[in-house]
Amino acid sequence: MKTHRWPGTLAQFWSWRELARCRDLDGSLFFSPEGERGRARRARERAAKALCAACAVQQACAAYAIASREPFGVWGGLSESDREAIWHSLDTREGERRGRRPSAGGDHRDGEQCRGDGEQRQGGQVGRDR
Repeated sequence: MKTHRWPGTLAQFWSWRELARCRDLDGSLFFSPEGERGRARRARERAAKALCAACAVQQACAAYAIASREPFGVWGGLSESDREAIWHSLDTREGERRGRRPSAGGDHRDGEQCRGDGEQRQGGQVGRDR
């Protein structure tokens, strides 16, 4: 994956969201409902990734999700498991660079997660900003 350089100001940093194809779409395409598994999950993720593939800001979105360790949903064409694999690789390289092995659990934030389009995920639920 190509390295993405972040813009200088906070407004510029978040400006990519204005151009996202998903901006006005229902978040259910990008975030799995509780208990979704198997074929249904794969089909939903494929549909979300197809939308992301044609998005002008796919790289910025994916870079944001990786850098912020966004644990939920499809971002920039990357599913939760895609990002887990990237983080594991990054953590392993960082651990090797420092001469130690990374922890098995990974580093995820708890609490409120924001998809960047006004939808927030808290405690496994997606809802609009209030």
